[in-house]
Amino acid sequence: ERRAAERERDALTAQLQQVQESTTDAILSIDRNWCITYVNRAAKKILEPMDDLVGREFWSVFPSAAHESSILFEHCMKAMNEAIASEFETDYASPLNIWVRVHVRPSREGIVLFFRDVTEEKAATLLLQHTMDALRLSEEELRWTIDLSPQVTWTADADGKITDFSDRWLQLTGSTRDEAMG
Repeated sequence: ERRAAERERDALTAQLQQVQESTTDAILSIDRNWCITYVNRAAKKILEPMDDLVGREFWSVFPSAAHESSILFEHCMKAMNEAIASEFETDYASPLNIWVRVHVRPSREGIVLFFRDVTEEKAATLLLQHTMDALRLSEEELRWTIDLSPQVTWTADADGKITDFSDRWLQLTGSTRDEAMG
C-alpha cells in the first residue's frame, strides 16, 4: 500500500510539474524565508539575464523592488504576512527592462508569483493613446479653424454628407446644428 501511494504521489508530482513547465505564465515559488524554491521554464526565459535563481534570496535577485514604496514589495508582503492575493502591472528596469502583469498568491509554504511579459502590449497601448491624443488635437485644431474662419465653412464625407460646419454656415442656411448634420 505504501509503494502504491508513493507511485501515485510520484505520478501526481510529475503531472503537476508538466503543467507548471508547459504553462505560458512564468512561475516563481518563494518560501517564508524569501528563498526562491521553484522557477518554471517561462520564468527562466523572461529572467534569462539573471543567473540561476533557485536557492537565492528573492530580494537580492530583485533589489530595486526591496523597499516599502515598491508595488512588488507591498503585494508580496501582503500575500506572505496576511494571505492576501493580488495582481498588478509594473515595469522592471535593468537588467530586464520589461513591463509585467503579476499575480501574487499566498501558499502554504510562502507565496507564488505568476507573471507574464506585457511590454509589447503596453507599447501598443501607449502608441494607441498617443495616436488618439494626436487625433483629438487635430480635431480641436480643425474645429478652431472652422469656427474662426471668416468664410462659410463646412466639411463633408466621401458621400457628400455634411460632417461639420461653422456657425456662419448655420446663420446663412437658417438650419439648426441637428438639421444640418449628415
